[in-house]
Amino acid sequence: MRHKHSAEASQLNDVIDQLKKNKSSLEKAKGQLEADNADMTNELKTLSTAKAENERRRKQLENSIAELQMKLQESEKNAADSTDKVSKLIAELENISTALNVAENKASHATKSTGALENATC
Repeated sequence: MRHKHSAEASQLNDVIDQLKKNKSSLEKAKGQLEADNADMTNELKTLSTAKAENERRRKQLENSIAELQMKLQESEKNAADSTDKVSKLIAELENISTALNVAENKASHATKSTGALENATC
């Protein structure tokens, strides 16, 4: 009977040792999973922060693009207005130049006529 109790005690000790090993193994796995979870949580926070920063930067760039497009349209309008003004000034200059040529011709003709009249009266 002692031998039977001794065998059963030995067997129970083996079971206890095996359970302790399993418990230790499970605790180690749990610790590793918790560490992995903490790492992933930190990585998720980092990625969320980066995503928010990228989103903020994207909106900022979109606003800059919209502002630059408005400035471009305004510049194009100003350029078109300036081109129109230059065209009008060129046309006016041509008219004035033509009028000046006509006036110079008349003045030259009048000078010749005056000279001819002076010669005729002398």
